[in-house]
Amino acid sequence: MRVRARIRAAWVLMRGQAVPGVAQMILAGTQRVAQRLAVLGTVAVGMIAVTSAAQAEIVVAKGGVLRVLDRMTGIVSDYDLAPGQAQAEGRLTVRLDECRYPSDLPMGDAYAHVTILDSGLTDPVFKGWMVASSPALSALDHPRYDVWVLHCDVPEAAMAPAPDSTNSTTGSGG
Repeated sequence: MRVRARIRAAWVLMRGQAVPGVAQMILAGTQRVAQRLAVLGTVAVGMIAVTSAAQAEIVVAKGGVLRVLDRMTGIVSDYDLAPGQAQAEGRLTVRLDECRYPSDLPMGDAYAHVTILDSGLTDPVFKGWMVASSPALSALDHPRYDVWVLHCDVPEAAMAPAPDSTNSTTGSGG
């Protein structure tokens, strides 16, 4: 009911008619909304601070794996590319510029800077970052081909689980 009253009051104010208490009601509602937004803003800033403090170190990989799908033929091709290396697939030339991953989750959250050229065009059809865990976030818009990042080339040492100090086997057993 309050919403209808506010809408009616706003309509009356727009028409230039005076209604007792309408201005106070609108002002009070605006103040409540502003207070709620201030609280939400404070919570959001706190969440961003906690998230950024908890982020792992970003590692630049020595290469990455890109997948190319030709929608007309249904052929899927995976290319393991080093930074700066390009691979031709039909009309497209796909170049990996850089591949990065977080040290705590090397296979999950990889992202790569990719440049994709079409032989019939002078400008790149795509130039930017692609995220392996969310391929649709920054996707190539091409009528025939889909290209996405699978993962970065990660050294074996980065994929090995960290030693757990709580399960030590030292001491006398009986």
